[in-house]
This record gives sequence, structure tokens and C-alpha cells, in this order.
Amino acid sequence: MKLIKFIISLLFSLILFTLSFAQTADHTILVSNYSFTPSELTIAPGDKVAFINVEGLHNVNGITNTLTGDSFYNPEDFFISEIEGIASGVLMGEITFDQPGTYQYDCSIGLHAQLGMTGSIEVDAFTITDLLLTDTIPETNLPGLAFRLLLDSLLDSNGPLTLFIPNQSAVNEVQDLLNLNQFDLLGFVDLPAALEYHVATGLWLADDLNAGMILPTVYGQNLTVSEVGGDLQINGATIVSTNYLADNGVVHVIDKCLAPSGLPKATIWDIVKESDNHQLLEEAIINTGLVELLRAQNDLDPSLDLPGPFTLFAPTDAAFEAYGQQLGVSSAELVAGQFADDIVKAHIIGSKKQSTDLFNGQQLPSYFPEINQTNQITINSNTIFVEGIPIEVADIQAYNGVVHSIEEIILPELPDLVGTCGTWRLVLEEESGYYSEGWEGIFIDVRINGELISKESGFVNNNPSSFEFGVDEESVVDIVVNTDITDPFDNFYITPALNYKLYGTDNELIYSSGDAGELMSSVYGLAACGAPLSCGFVDIQMFDGFPYDTDGWDFGRIDVDINNDFYRSIPFVYGRFQQAFIPTNNGDIIDINYIPGFVPSENSYLVNAPDGTLIASQVSASNPPESVLDLLICEEATSIKNQSIDLNTSIYPNPTFDELYIKSDVEILEVEIISSFGQRVFNATYDNVALDVSNLQSGTYILKVQTVNGLEIHKFSVLQ
Repeated sequence: MKLIKFIISLLFSLILFTLSFAQTADHTILVSNYSFTPSELTIAPGDKVAFINVEGLHNVNGITNTLTGDSFYNPEDFFISEIEGIASGVLMGEITFDQPGTYQYDCSIGLHAQLGMTGSIEVDAFTITDLLLTDTIPETNLPGLAFRLLLDSLLDSNGPLTLFIPNQSAVNEVQDLLNLNQFDLLGFVDLPAALEYHVATGLWLADDLNAGMILPTVYGQNLTVSEVGGDLQINGATIVSTNYLADNGVVHVIDKCLAPSGLPKATIWDIVKESDNHQLLEEAIINTGLVELLRAQNDLDPSLDLPGPFTLFAPTDAAFEAYGQQLGVSSAELVAGQFADDIVKAHIIGSKKQSTDLFNGQQLPSYFPEINQTNQITINSNTIFVEGIPIEVADIQAYNGVVHSIEEIILPELPDLVGTCGTWRLVLEEESGYYSEGWEGIFIDVRINGELISKESGFVNNNPSSFEFGVDEESVVDIVVNTDITDPFDNFYITPALNYKLYGTDNELIYSSGDAGELMSSVYGLAACGAPLSCGFVDIQMFDGFPYDTDGWDFGRIDVDINNDFYRSIPFVYGRFQQAFIPTNNGDIIDINYIPGFVPSENSYLVNAPDGTLIASQVSASNPPESVLDLLICEEATSIKNQSIDLNTSIYPNPTFDELYIKSDVEILEVEIISSFGQRVFNATYDNVALDVSNLQSGTYILKVQTVNGLEIHKFSVLQ
């Protein structure tokens, strides 16, 4: 009983002494042999903690972890020297914790820490980061996310800080300007620097802000306060709502995003668009469909594999006007004409070349190999020339490259407009009444004898555009539809409004891409004033059966052989239909070799003879197509109708089920069976035995019998 009374008396005394020691402190921690009580404590910023030793020799070490030898990495170091405790309690010291965060500490005397004498204090403040996690500030969800992700430690610090946060409308404007979705925006290369420019040091409530004030930022550059129409502005951004308070500062909402000086303006396209001296270049870029290329943010993430960076030698409006006068056309006709894309492409280099990267004699090829343009750099008297044209304004920085302004047009290497067979004209159109975003991202490759001579794209409005090119004798022209739009559904809904027509030397229609509402089709093998053919052109029609797909046969193709010699390959890279025309002469044997792509079950094709007769069909609902070999085209031999009735051979039975016999008065050298489609299905030296036709499908066939006296032809039927 006496022991219990003693313990109660001791506890009561400790409580009294603790209360007396803690009168100036917000919290008390008792220090005794091998323990801090409480060992875990949560307080608010600015709270004072008293450490009272009631037993043993101890210190309070908040600098270096006694167990590991490493720093505690506390927001602030703290230490109280060793002191001997007494039962009535000794005040070791008081510490005020202003900086939010977690503070670890121990007793570094002897083995006290090893025996468990450790503790922690959590200084938990309602910081600006905490404020951004709430719904308190309207229209700032995405901006708040950006600040929390990239400036979390700053906005959780002691401060005080003043955050000017853009609202969602301001962020939408930046996303549109920089061509970024919200995920790309959060990974933008200069976003952390831009966000730091929105954070001023010090606590600035709305009533503290006055016109003319200069506010330093954590980025290092200053913000300027102004007043327009009674509204306070920060660097031209209006403060739309104010005074959202946290323990370490205040937040104000502004209607524009702020950008420190020294950062790139945006993309190459934005630089051109915002320039008053490059409006004609802007129109030419739009008309040639290169806007998205010059907006690609390749600095964001190398894994995205975006095009660029680029160097643009940007001709001024005066340069376009002078070149138009030289050609005898207006500036508007020049930037909308057939050579606008060649002109623009001649000025785009596929790498970033600042003025310091340029040297005398340097050769800079165009980003577009099809125009075969290389620009030479010369330097003298501290002036940099490209193709002899001085760079007037250098090093306009963009996130996807650099722009140099020039006062003349770099002359492109333009194709000949007149060939030995004259001039053909390609017209690119957009049908009204169909949803379309114009030709942006859709291209027509014009190839002559397999060589790309031009990559054409129409306008983004309903005005047709045309391209003329010369054709020579025996030129073979391919018009190939292509796209850099990766979403097949976008192609499916956008491109039915687009079509093209190809006109010949006498303005005759040579080929049309299809009816309105259908995807454009490529065409291969259009011949220009070649040698006359004794037979004509075999028409190969290729189909892709998937209804919403626009990528043709993926990597599938058809290889054509003529008389066992390779003639050409026909890829199918876009759309759901395309044609190819194969020149043939009498007696040619054609092989159609099908090379499957990723999904052959969706592929099919038909082959028509020059007279329009179907001679091969590889269309099946259940089976992928196969190669079709030995197609006999325009047979030279006399037809059945005008064969002599004095035949040396006869056949039986006719019709037949499995065997066919030949009776002959003369020696038979060779026999051949041709299907009604014109395909050779049997060919062999005759050995005077019955021909086995049991493997042939039901139908009508031609039997060609070559005798010592000449060729004789019979028609027979197979019944199965």
C-alpha cells in the first residue's frame, strides 16, 4: 500500500512539475532512461516543444542518426546538450519548430539509441499544396495538379509564398498554342521553370498589391503589378479571384499563364503565325499541309518519336512578292500554286542549326528528300548566307527547332512541266456536303517509273488545287494515296470528302479516284504515249475487306511476272481499293504472285483481261487469296470459231467426269488446258494416254493440241 501511495505521489509531482515547466511551451516531451514520452508527436508550425529530463544523463540529437551515422535530413537541425535528470524534472531546453515536415531525433549518449531511445515530431501545416488538393479554388484542377506534381516541396515549405495560379481557360490557351494535350503539358520541358515564375516570395494579400510594385519570384525574375480599369494585373494577367489562404502563404487566380523571359516562344509554326512579316509563308505552310509537322513538340519525350527538331529559313512577305513578280504571278497565286510545297520544303532542314552551329561550306539537305534540295552555307564579314541569301534575323528559338528570317526565296529544283509526251495535270478536290478537315495529313505521291517526283496535298478548304508534270515516251505513272494520320477512324470519316482526277495532254480524263463518299484509291501503271500494245492492259483490282480500315493490305503486295520475268511490285498502302494496269502483248503469260500482309483474310483481288473479261478471281468469304499463275493473255492462235473443220485430232468423252482421250491421225507433240478465266491449268508432253481431269472443277475448258501439222483447239466440259 505504501508503494502504491509513493508511485501516485511521484506521478502527481511529475505532472505538477511538467505543468510548471511547460507554461511557455505548447508541448512537453519527458526524457527518461531509454525513452522519450511521447516518442511520436504531431504539432503545428510555430509550436514550441519543451524537453524535460526526469531520469538519467541524456541529450536530444536531431542532427546525425546515431544508429546509421547518416544525417536525419530534418527540415532544420536541432540539438540539446546532455543534462542529468532528477525525479522532479529538469528543463533541458525548448525548441520552436517553424518549418513543416518530419523531424527525427535520438539520444546519442552511450547505447541509449540502440536501446530504443528515439523519437519523431511531425510538423503538420495546411500548406499551399494542401490547399490545391481541396475544391476551394474554382477552375484550377489541371493547373493545381501541375503545381502539386512539379513544385510540391516548394509549396510545402515554410514560406511565406504568394502563388498566382492560372485558371483552366488560361491553360487551354497554352495547350492550343503549344499543340499539347494535358498529359504532354505536364511533361513539357520548360514547365517547371514557368511554374516557378508564378510563385512570388513573401505574403502578398490582395490589399497589399498596388500598381507599380515589383514582386521577386522563386525563378529569379520579377513580376510587375499594374492596374487596368480597376482590375489588378500581374504581368498583364488579370487577377480574377483572391486571398485563398494557407499556413505558408496565399493563392490568387489569374486569367493568363505567365512566362519568364529567355524561354522559347512556342513552336516553329507559332513563330511564323505570330509574325507580321511572314504572313505569306504562313499561308504557304497551310496550303502544303505542313502545319502539324512544324507544331510537333519533339522536346517532350524522345520515346514519342515525333518529327524534328527543324531549322526553318523563313522568307519574309517581301521575298514572296519579289519571287512572284519574277515568275509573273501574284503572291496569292504563288503560295497557292503547285510549287508552293516545293518552295516551303526547300527552306526546312531536318535538324536544329543555330547560328553558332553553321560554318562556311556547310551543306544542309532539306528534310524532304523527294525535292532533292541541299542548301549551302557561306560566311564572310560576320554575315551568314544560305544559298547566297543573308540571314537577317537569326536564332529565333522554338521548342522544336530554330527560325532564321531571310529576305529572299531559296529557289527549289522544280520538275519539268513539259515532256516528250506533253504535260499531265493532277487536280485535288474536296467534295462539299461531307464532313472533312481538308487535305491536312493526306498526300498524293506522284511517281514516274517508280521515282517519286512530287508529294502533293490539297488545301484545307473547298478550293481545288492542281499539279502539272511532264511525261515522256514510255513513262509509267503511279498515283499513290498516302497519309500520316495514324487513327484509321479519322481516315474513315475525313477522307471520303477528298478525291483527285488525272488529266492528259489534251485535257482528257485519264483516271478518277472514285465517287464522292468513297475513300480515294491509288492507281499504278498509267502509261504515257508508249509503244502500242498488241493486246492492251490487264486490270488488277485489289480490295481490303475490313469496313473501317484504311491501311490497305498493310505490308501485303502483288508481284507481277510477265513471261517468267519480274515486271513490278504493287504495294497496297492506303484505302480499301486500288487498281493497277499491266501492259501486255499477244500471247503473254502473266503470273500474279500474292505476298500476304498482316491480315490476309481481309484481302482479295480480281484480274480483268484487256477486253474487260474476268480472268482470275481471288475473292472468298472464308479463305485468303492465293497467287494466280500462268494467265494467258490475248491468245494469238486462231479461235475455236474459225478453226478448220478438217481436224487431225478429236476428243472423247465430252463432257467428261475424270478422263479425256485424244484420237489423232498425226503425231501429238504437246497438250495444254486453259480455264475459262484464261489460266493455264495443265501443260505437258503428250504420251498417248488419257488426260486426268478429275482434279478440275466443273466448267468449260479449252484444250490446245500441238501436232506436227500445227495447233488445234477443242472446247470440252468437266462434270463433277
